Amino acid sequence: MFLAFIGSVLGTTFGLHSAALTGTAIALFTGTGAITGIVIRTRDARRSLIVGVVALVLGPIGLVAAIWTASLPLFAIAAVIGGVGFGAGFQAGLRLVLAEAPVDQRASLLSSVYVASYLAFGVPSIVAGVFVEADGCRSCSPSTAPSSRRAPWSRSCCSSRDAARAAPSGSPTRSTPPPPAELRRRPGIRASGHPGIRASGSIVVAVRPSRPDARPTGPASRPAPAPNGRSSPMAFIVVLLVLWLILTVVGFAIKGLIWLGIIGIILILGTIVLGSLRRRYNAAKTPRPSRRRGRGRGGRGDDGLSSSRTAGPPRAGRRPQGARRPLLSARAARPGETMMRTPPHARAPRTDGRPGGASLLVFLAALIGIGVLSALWAVTTPLGASPDEPAHMNKAASVVRGQFLGDVTDDPQVRVVQVPAGVAYSDPSACARHHGDRTADCAPGFPAGDAADRIVSTETSAGLYDPVYYVLVGWPTLIWGGSTAAVFGMRLMSALLCTLLAAGALAYLARLPRPVLPVLATFAALTPMTHSLFGSVNPNAFEIAATAAFAAAYITGLVRGGPVSWRTAAFLAVTGGLLVHARGLSPMWLGVVVVAGACLVGWSRFWTYLRRPQVLTAVGVVAVSTVLAIVWILRTGSLAAVGVYERAGTSFAEGLVIMLERTFDYARDMVGNFGWLDTAIPSYAVFPYFVGWGVIVAAALMIPSAKGGRRAVAVALVGFLLLPALVQASSVTVSGFVWQGRYNLPAYLLLIMVAAVVAAPAFDRVPAVVRRRILVLVAVVHAAAAFVGLMTFLRRNSVGLSASWSDLLLRPRWSPPVVGVEPWILAIAAGSVVAGAALLLAVLAARRDAPTEATLDAGPRGLAGVGMPAAAGTGRGTVAASAEAHADGDPEPTPIPHSPADATATATADGSRGA
Repeated sequence: MFLAFIGSVLGTTFGLHSAALTGTAIALFTGTGAITGIVIRTRDARRSLIVGVVALVLGPIGLVAAIWTASLPLFAIAAVIGGVGFGAGFQAGLRLVLAEAPVDQRASLLSSVYVASYLAFGVPSIVAGVFVEADGCRSCSPSTAPSSRRAPWSRSCCSSRDAARAAPSGSPTRSTPPPPAELRRRPGIRASGHPGIRASGSIVVAVRPSRPDARPTGPASRPAPAPNGRSSPMAFIVVLLVLWLILTVVGFAIKGLIWLGIIGIILILGTIVLGSLRRRYNAAKTPRPSRRRGRGRGGRGDDGLSSSRTAGPPRAGRRPQGARRPLLSARAARPGETMMRTPPHARAPRTDGRPGGASLLVFLAALIGIGVLSALWAVTTPLGASPDEPAHMNKAASVVRGQFLGDVTDDPQVRVVQVPAGVAYSDPSACARHHGDRTADCAPGFPAGDAADRIVSTETSAGLYDPVYYVLVGWPTLIWGGSTAAVFGMRLMSALLCTLLAAGALAYLARLPRPVLPVLATFAALTPMTHSLFGSVNPNAFEIAATAAFAAAYITGLVRGGPVSWRTAAFLAVTGGLLVHARGLSPMWLGVVVVAGACLVGWSRFWTYLRRPQVLTAVGVVAVSTVLAIVWILRTGSLAAVGVYERAGTSFAEGLVIMLERTFDYARDMVGNFGWLDTAIPSYAVFPYFVGWGVIVAAALMIPSAKGGRRAVAVALVGFLLLPALVQASSVTVSGFVWQGRYNLPAYLLLIMVAAVVAAPAFDRVPAVVRRRILVLVAVVHAAAAFVGLMTFLRRNSVGLSASWSDLLLRPRWSPPVVGVEPWILAIAAGSVVAGAALLLAVLAARRDAPTEATLDAGPRGLAGVGMPAAAGTGRGTVAASAEAHADGDPEPTPIPHSPADATATATADGSRGA
């Protein structure tokens, strides 16, 4: 693939058509492979093969990223990585295969290997060539098929070339005369019928004249690529995706190559995320329209020429200081003169799911803020000092080795699995468990050298759990065996996965019509306990992040309305499909999210949203995944096999009452109860969260808003308060009380998210200075709570909870790996500050693309209570439904006034009130 497409990709993507540069890129790839083969010839073949396969996986990812972002340095780095994989994989693979073959069969075996290798080189290139010939960027002529029948990625290039060829050859550059002087001097006059005047919506706009020597800026000015001379990068990417799918199927079909399937899944998900980031990156570079009152969105016209941003007649009196003079103003139309209304898409906010620059900035800020805290928790927590982590680590290491259930024992929930000794050692902190005064240095020493890689039998109480999460986080043990790098690698992989999902949730919330409060509340609702779980190997963390991501994308789509992009449908399918496999109760949280969203916007709007092809596709994927998850639960009996704990034999009614009485105890655990629930965060760090939760939920329930908003908050509140009590009461007679506060975190995040969406209109009407103070206060509290939680847990493991803070600095008995206590305290302080700054940046970025208050309040009540734009057809404010109709090809009618009075009325209605 690389050798076949390197020349076309360099020319199409980077504009480099030199044969010498193409040869240099090929030499970079093959030369790196040759050098790698020489370097590894004396090293262990099996480890070299793993390095080669990983490099062959990372290389295509980098190539795709370079193509999508048009980054030449990234392309060169990816070529080097791919070359390393090419050399190491081929050389080490041959050594392994030939070593196992009899001497008299090595020649035929080697010939077969070369035949398979050359087929692997040639077949994908032929398939890609077919894609390019059928759907690539070809030459366009009058005989070419209509644009509606062309492939999506060929339609744009053909349309630009068709426009370029439409003009007669040799025609002079059009020069537009300037508008008459009286039109530029006299405000309050509407102009039309002049070559220098162009109609744009309800206001006729003066077009700035172009000089004869000016460079054209419209689509027709773009140079047409040489016909049939270049291949589409889309074909390159499509074939890579097909190969990754094949890799996934083969990996899962062959038990011994399960890790190939894992890599395939990661690559497919990574490609989806990469495509989304690339579009967000391009959107972030797009100039933002003016937001001043009395000015429309303006921008450039379809011909690429700058047009006026004036949205209506200027106010009477003196023009405000610093305001720009309008290029023209309105006047009454002459009899029979055509007056065009502003097309819907010129006034409506973006409703097609395409992100603006705000989404990218929010995503990056959340990725940094959440990721830093999760990584700090991953290193601060001693091995095995997170809830049930030893069992989950053993499960993850066994699943990636093909042991999905393990061997049966006398205890139904406990299974015996075979894992590396270093992973089986992952419970060294048992000596300090539930003893707050015992430090983590009581643990025995970690296995040294090859002893850590030795496969041993061990038990896990998570043997019946769904294997999907463990497939995603357990693969580091295949590369590093049982070393500490593998153990911490699983933690960091889980942290990265959860961070991506949580950041994606905040990025989708930034697309809401009123995004400030939802982004602020959801970001701040990620408690220290949530970050602690993100930094450990625990499917509970995955459940929390996936619930937030699915809920954010789903609620945002419902509230915004309009078309749904396939990217959003893919995000819904992936997050919903993964959510139901996180834990046994995860399908229940999915149902609560769906019902709450339907109540938020009304069932009629919910069914309308559901009938879209993209949403139906996502629903089908999630439904199939849910069926598979339920089948696993029923076949394994994972929900019933939970063991026997305290107060087994309690009746249903008594258990329900006890669970309701423990509500605030569980709420405190949601803020922070670390380790094996033996290290509670100080109460002064819990109090701000309680106050914030109460204020936002009470505001959502009490402020005047649409009834649907209150119903949605009520559904989420029932899911948070009543469902856990009912679930625990249903099994308390047999199992006793097994519920923990961290199990409530998915429902808690949903409640905060829905309440913030409903309360957003009231928050946006708070004076700006008060909003700024609230934002700063929340950011400071968020950073302080993160710092207090990490420091409390560090003190508990270093000197014990009964010791003083000075003992932590002067006489620590345990410290995180690699660094001492003092440097790590500085790292915790820096990470907490970064988290607070990331929250501030995310909220400020969310305000970038938010519509103005006048736009959001222009329509009638109803959905406007949760931040919806005005209703369709009013001509006042932004119209989401009209934008949807325009996107579907139904333009707004163009009225033709027949008298000066009618024209004046049109100018007043569409100019004065169209913001």
